[in-house]
Amino acid sequence: MSRLGKNEEAYEILKVVYKKRKEFLGENYPETINTLYNMAIVLSHLSRFDESITLYNEVYEKRVKIIQKIVQSSYEVIEKIGQEKIYVCLNNDVAAVANIPGVIVRFASDVLTLFFCFGYLYSKNAYSFAASISVIIINTIISFAISKISAKYWEKTRDIQEIFVNQISDLIYGFKEIVLNQKRRKEVEDELYDNAGNSAKLSKAAEIKKLGFNMYNSFVYNFVFGVVVFIFPLMLDLDVNELRENLLIIFYMIGPFGGITYEISEIMQFRVNLKRVNAMIDELDKNVQKENRELIESKKIVTCSESIEFSNVEYTYANVENDEYCFTLGPINIKINSGEINFIIGGNGSGKSTLAKLLTGLYTPTNGDIRIDGVKKSSRELNEYYSAIFSDFHLFKKLYGVDYERNKELLKKILVRMKIDKKINIDDDGCISNISLSTGQKKRLAYSILSLEDKPIVLFDEWAAEQDPEFREFFYSELLFDLKKQGKCVIVITHDDRYFGCADNVIKLDEGKIVAYQ
Repeated sequence: MSRLGKNEEAYEILKVVYKKRKEFLGENYPETINTLYNMAIVLSHLSRFDESITLYNEVYEKRVKIIQKIVQSSYEVIEKIGQEKIYVCLNNDVAAVANIPGVIVRFASDVLTLFFCFGYLYSKNAYSFAASISVIIINTIISFAISKISAKYWEKTRDIQEIFVNQISDLIYGFKEIVLNQKRRKEVEDELYDNAGNSAKLSKAAEIKKLGFNMYNSFVYNFVFGVVVFIFPLMLDLDVNELRENLLIIFYMIGPFGGITYEISEIMQFRVNLKRVNAMIDELDKNVQKENRELIESKKIVTCSESIEFSNVEYTYANVENDEYCFTLGPINIKINSGEINFIIGGNGSGKSTLAKLLTGLYTPTNGDIRIDGVKKSSRELNEYYSAIFSDFHLFKKLYGVDYERNKELLKKILVRMKIDKKINIDDDGCISNISLSTGQKKRLAYSILSLEDKPIVLFDEWAAEQDPEFREFFYSELLFDLKKQGKCVIVITHDDRYFGCADNVIKLDEGKIVAYQ
């Protein structure tokens, strides 16, 4: 049924209600008040009709806005914010904020209904009007005060949600380590219980405040009802019809009156979520790099025909509160040529991963320039030159960013070469049906997908670490040389000193400095 048809049906129902109400109240019921009152009811129903549509549109728009800002941000910014904050914001805060329009519509509808009810009361009996409006004003003020107190509990609960998401991540991805250490298992379990318990306590405290106010609200309203029904007839000269009219309107006001107090508490709670959403947007906005971060069209071909050159490049990690030590990489002055195999070696904490992130444009240098074929490149531009498999790589369940339809046969050949063609299945949409592979097999799958990108620079971060002896030998003796023959610039972070002879250049780092380059 169309929206117009539903509205006409609603209007017909309201006409019947109006007729019955007029029969009950008698012919003396003011026509003006009657018309205005009906308008309030019609507006209430029509506003609620669009509420669900508005809600889903708001969820979509808010999430899209934040996702756009995340996609346009640098890796450094997302790393700094943390995945748990982003997850809770997108999943919880945005969904909560999207309910605000619906609550505001209901709040406005209830206020409008009370406005016409008060108009009627005022026209019939000033004392009933004065008593009702006084209670509304007092209870609204108290509702704001109680909601403000409850908001403090909601703020603390919201903080715990971020910690809880982080702990759930530890529980899932670190389950092997948890199982192997009973003490760790107990401590993780206790901390999860503590945070879940604290969240429940804070939520209960906020709800108890609301419950206490609702009980008080109910008591006050019944008190006013008793005064209007039992006291006023004794004090004032009211006829039966006037009393009946007062009773009807006061009974009807119970719904919107309770709705307003409830909606005030909801709005105060939404303010907590809205504050977090705005804080996330502000943090993303202020950290977006000044360069134009529009995505480069996939059809644009980037080439590195000569070299990558670092000129006095330095990177210093931002100061962390209560952390006096601040790691600095550089200054780095190196030139890596296309068509060569380059190894980056060094101990843990020497700066290998930081250098890899600078090379690929994930980090922006604190000082110095990075040039490709003699042309200075921004971090965003560097991204487009690289295909990379990092040690903490993520394997998507769908082939994003590659032309699978065009390269389907090529991918099949590569999968056969990687000996995983029998272990996975890729449908026509590029969705991978089975990625329950070993870490070494996942890295081989990641390389197979990477090959379809056909970018000029390829970076491997400890790719051979989880491979069996056969594929470790294959990687160093065949795969790297195949890429070299294709004219690609190959960069490998490795600890396999047995294969250092395969490299054209070896860059050794120690405490953020290049100590050997040969």
